[in-house]
Amino acid sequence: MDITEIKGSGKPFVTAYGPGSFSFGDRVLSGPVMVTPDTIRGFDQPDLNRLKPENLARLLPFLQTMDIVLVGTGGAASTLPDDVRAWAKDQGLSLDIMDSGAAARTFNVLLAEERRVGAVLFPL
Repeated sequence: MDITEIKGSGKPFVTAYGPGSFSFGDRVLSGPVMVTPDTIRGFDQPDLNRLKPENLARLLPFLQTMDIVLVGTGGAASTLPDDVRAWAKDQGLSLDIMDSGAAARTFNVLLAEERRVGAVLFPL
């Protein structure tokens, strides 16, 4: 699905998402991604249900500086594994869980409002 792009902003707005990938302007990343106002990174995690704290640990320096962290769980809203939720709480992260389409659109709105928002997005 394409999302209206804000031209010339220099910010990493999600411009499209679909089965297996996310687009940020001309840049397309396959698989899960982490995006903040300053960073776009792919990360190796084949399946949300097998997500472990150690999979997110290398993203922690980026996510800890965010006021809001969205987690897009793919095509449908889902829950995170219990150990991941406990780890996030221990790290001081408050995660807002929703399907990836809603997370991408919410990320764009909050980014346009100059909020310090991060998103971990799993593909549809």
